[in-house]
Amino acid sequence: MPKKFANENPKVVAARERKAAAKKDEQEKKQKAAEDAYWADDDKLVNRKQQRRGRTKAHGSSETKGRKPKTC
Repeated sequence: MPKKFANENPKVVAARERKAAAKKDEQEKKQKAAEDAYWADDDKLVNRKQQRRGRTKAHGSSETKGRKPKTC
């Protein structure tokens, strides 16, 4: 007579693999989030300076400020 549990149930094996893959993905996401938080630039003064620079670029360069455009 063959053994009753010679091989594992293939559905159970597939479920274990899915759960292991999901757990691995979750751990990678947590690790990436922690690493991103570690390297995040949260210096308030630098952020303010970058915001000011962004505003001046959006409205025009500093070279053209105060000058009238040439008309021919």
